[in-house]
Amino acid sequence: MARVTQRLQDTEIRQAKAKDKDYKLMDGQGLFLLVKSNGTKIWRFRYRKQLTGKQSDLSLGRYPEVTLAQARAIREEYRALLENGTDPQEHRKQEEIKSTTFKAICDQWVTEIYSTKATSETVERNYKRLERHVFPKIGGLSITEIKPKLLVSLYKEIGASNTLDKIHRLIIGVMNYATKLELIDGHNCNIAKEDFQAPIAKNHPSIKPEELPELLAVMNRAFNEGRLEPNTFFAFNLTLLTGLRQKELTGLEWSFIDEEKGVLIVPAQLLKQTRKIKEQPRDHVIPLTRQMRQLFTLMKQVNGVSRYLFPRVRNRNKTISRDTVANALRDNGYEDRQDAHGIRSLFRTYLTQKGIDSMIAELAIAHSPATVKGKLEAIYDRYDHLDEIKQAFQLMNDYCEQCGMILTL
Repeated sequence: MARVTQRLQDTEIRQAKAKDKDYKLMDGQGLFLLVKSNGTKIWRFRYRKQLTGKQSDLSLGRYPEVTLAQARAIREEYRALLENGTDPQEHRKQEEIKSTTFKAICDQWVTEIYSTKATSETVERNYKRLERHVFPKIGGLSITEIKPKLLVSLYKEIGASNTLDKIHRLIIGVMNYATKLELIDGHNCNIAKEDFQAPIAKNHPSIKPEELPELLAVMNRAFNEGRLEPNTFFAFNLTLLTGLRQKELTGLEWSFIDEEKGVLIVPAQLLKQTRKIKEQPRDHVIPLTRQMRQLFTLMKQVNGVSRYLFPRVRNRNKTISRDTVANALRDNGYEDRQDAHGIRSLFRTYLTQKGIDSMIAELAIAHSPATVKGKLEAIYDRYDHLDEIKQAFQLMNDYCEQCGMILTL
């Protein structure tokens, strides 16, 4: 007849005293408490390895840090593993490896460090880069296995590019974090990128101001022939009138327009910001021109009113893509001649041709005050120079209208 082991009670465990030799308090089904001669109490799980039949003891932690209830829960987990043919000790090793994989440490770094230093949008965009290029190759490796030779192999697949530059900075951030946690003694992963230099960035293609009538004629024809969605056409026109970046343009809301003050206020969080600018964020103020007001009226007539100036057709709670205008330019024969961001260059060049002061021209296209005026002069009221900036916008808007921009139907 099999011996029945009486289950342990908390009182019995608490009152267990040290003896001259170590002894066990059995709870049954492999679980016991080892009481050491120095008074330490350690939970252990005893089982037989399925391949060899040898008896093995697996430590579950000290009492009272691990309670009786917790020890029993672990025992049941390990018994279930054994029933499925899994050795609990091997399972534990695999779980420990998972907790120190590159991806696990990266996720921890993103949550605790990176997300406090970068915008949520930047974090999301760069994490997607890691998911696409890094995690499939090295995400499951232990952080201790990440060495320059391994990274060189990874970098060869990605190729020298701005994307690689960003990915390398992220990897170095993770490795530095692992060093601070003392998961590794240090690293020399910086050297992995020495032979991968990104090509010099090309300027965004842009036509000359005198070529604007031709561009407008092409886009007007595409719109009139139904080859260009109204929202895309309006976004293209407003880009020309404001010189905004596509991130800023597509994020515009009707509430940003202050008719009483006669301005469109682009919130600082939509603007391209360096770390310095984030310390003193400021909105970008665009004085409304007659042409802008006409375009806004036309947009309301065609689209109705929703939260955003450029809502999606099927989901008006979301905005059109940042690539919408660029794709339209490409589809209408302007690939390598004019892209959406290059419209800012066209805007800036025209202002220069008209003799607008360079500082005013830079402020008009939302270049940071710290860049334009110097760090010490960067803090100033958001309505400073508004009259000069309004003159600059009016010049560009008048020119767009003269070149054939459609503002009414």
